[in-house]
Amino acid sequence: MVELRLLGPLQLCVRGAVLPLPIRKTQALLLLLARQGATGRDRLCAWLWPALDDTTARRNLRREIARVREHAGAVLLVADGDRLRLADGVRVDLAEFSSALQDRRPEAALALWRGPLADGLRLDDAAPFEDWLARQREQVQSQRRQALEAAAVMHESAGRLPKALALVTELLDEDALQEHRHRDAMRLLAATGRREAALQQFERCRQLLKQELGLAPMAETVALWHSLRTDAGEPARSPAATAA
Repeated sequence: MVELRLLGPLQLCVRGAVLPLPIRKTQALLLLLARQGATGRDRLCAWLWPALDDTTARRNLRREIARVREHAGAVLLVADGDRLRLADGVRVDLAEFSSALQDRRPEAALALWRGPLADGLRLDDAAPFEDWLARQREQVQSQRRQALEAAAVMHESAGRLPKALALVTELLDEDALQEHRHRDAMRLLAATGRREAALQQFERCRQLLKQELGLAPMAETVALWHSLRTDAGEPARSPAATAA
């Protein structure tokens, strides 16, 4: 079996063994074909060797194709006229990740996650590829956030509150300015008996919003804070007073 792992550092695996791919252009070629599907050679050359003339760029592409075939020891690339694509039997973790998310199996998707798309890969001499890769990475990160959110909802619905809280915390670690996730964390902390920690979560949220955006918490967030204080038997007061 041939497997191309794109989540985390790019890896090519054949019959369970990870094969070295030390040349970054080789990695980039495989990534492009895995994400774009069948692609014309001119388009690949424009992504990978934008500063070279067509003849030289195509020669470099042939060299990378030969390198892939030499390293894989199996059918990995297929030429359809002037277009290249991955062979039908190649397993791609990102495709499985997307399929699991679409099938509402967020935990299965997250189990495949090893890190950002092609983590560590960059081509300083290929700005078109770098621009494309930045967009692709953001799309994949967005999918991961969807998986984390869906998994958190699933675990909370099943009563697995500590697991749901851990997933919400992951989301906050990635983007601490998402106020609704602070509310989720406050609610889950309170539900697991950690009311003081829930109140501290509100204070972190308030400070972040003020420092980073110059904003105060939304009314919904303040209402939750008041509810937690009231349940704890504390007198109601303005959140601003907590900063005094």
